Amino acid sequence: SFWLGDLMLVREKLLPCFPPSMAILDFFVLTYHRNFHHVLQQAMSKKMSPAAILYVLGWIRQYQEDLST
Repeated sequence: SFWLGDLMLVREKLLPCFPPSMAILDFFVLTYHRNFHHVLQQAMSKKMSPAAILYVLGWIRQYQEDLST
């Protein structure tokens, strides 16, 4: 997924450029999480087909699994 690749890039390339006190990786993870939450809230506020709801639920599950790796 694009966001996981982005976070890996942050971890590998940007993290060494910042002091640990800035928690730059945590900042990027939180920023992605907030944006995904906002997009999902907007999507769920509209009438969705059952297939679309199942897709969103599957995506959320995959997102959570990817975050835990």
